[in-house]
Formats: sequence, C-alpha cells, structure tokens
Amino acid sequence: MSGINTVYIPLLWGGFNLVKSLGNYPAGIIADSLGRKSIIISGWILYSIIYFLFGLVNSPITVTSILLLYGLYYSLTEGIERAYIADMVAPELRGSAYGLYNFAIGISALPASLLFGYIWEKFSYKAAFFTGSFLSLSALIIFLLTQDVLRTNRKER
Repeated sequence: MSGINTVYIPLLWGGFNLVKSLGNYPAGIIADSLGRKSIIISGWILYSIIYFLFGLVNSPITVTSILLLYGLYYSLTEGIERAYIADMVAPELRGSAYGLYNFAIGISALPASLLFGYIWEKFSYKAAFFTGSFLSLSALIIFLLTQDVLRTNRKER
C-alpha cells in the first residue's frame, strides 16, 4: 500500500504515540475553554478525513504524515470523550457509565476490525478506508442527533 519498509513500523507507531501524548494536554485545555462536544466533533471529523486520505494516498511520506495526524485525532477525542461522559452522567452513575463506554468500545472493536479486513481483502484497501470514513461520519451524525435526548434524560433526574 504505502511502500514503507516494515523495519520502520515501530518508529512510525512511536511517532504516532508521541504526537498523541504531546497533544493530550493542549487538547484538554482547548476543550475546557471551547467545550468538550465541539472538540469531540472536530476530532471525529478529523478521523473521517484521515481515513479518507489513507484511501487516497500511497507514498511513504504522505502515509507517515497522515499517521501523525491520526495521533492528533486521539489527542482530540480519547480523554475528552471520558470527560464528556462525566459531564453527561450523574456522579453516582459514572462508574457504570465508564464501564458501559469501555464495553461498547471493546465489543465493537472486533466486528469493526473484521469488517475492515474483509472489505480490504474482498475489494481494496481504499474501499476499507473509505468505508471507515463514511461510518465515522455516520457515527458523528448519530452523536449529534442523540444529544438532545441525552440532555433531556439528564435534566429529568
């Protein structure tokens, strides 16, 4: 796909994790000032763009650049999603909410990976990444449409 020698894969993942780690604190500051929801939305849009770009490119430098942007996506979403959960759930339900959140991520990771791999093998890596991009935008739409329901349920408690 990209022409990147497998010897460099650990270095690439190291760069990814460096960007992710360095971006966490500034992303948290930005989320505290602009609001968690807007940063989560920005992160999910970035994720969709990244997956779309992965489907388009094939040069090692471009793939490396996009992978580093992928680290930024994690900075914008991973911790901030957890903080958002804390905002949305009553304090006495936070443990259950975090458990459900992590269960949902864990239980969906295997089917998502299997679907991605199936599309890659059956069609192409491009189709797999484009599908991932489309599904992330679909998840964002669902997130946006369900916010009023969640907010209403929280106020009723």
